[in-house]
Amino acid sequence: MQNQGFGRVVFPIYSPDLNPIENLWSALKDSVAKDAPGTEDRLIASLKRNWEILTLPRNLRPYFENLVSRYQRCIDLDGIKLSA
Repeated sequence: MQNQGFGRVVFPIYSPDLNPIENLWSALKDSVAKDAPGTEDRLIASLKRNWEILTLPRNLRPYFENLVSRYQRCIDLDGIKLSA
């Protein structure tokens, strides 16, 4: 692939901030925690309802809008994550 002009990007071993699904899992966890389901059935219902809300296109947009800039920042910093 490198002969075809594709470069290789080496990411840090663990970078959940660069993985949109990790951010979605975190948001889902927070949403379900706010519901505080007390039974397994309520937990399942909360998970399903909150997942449906989170995965609406308008709600997914923020998780993807700045991926390119986050990836570029990671590249610029040679994979070193600075504290927020």
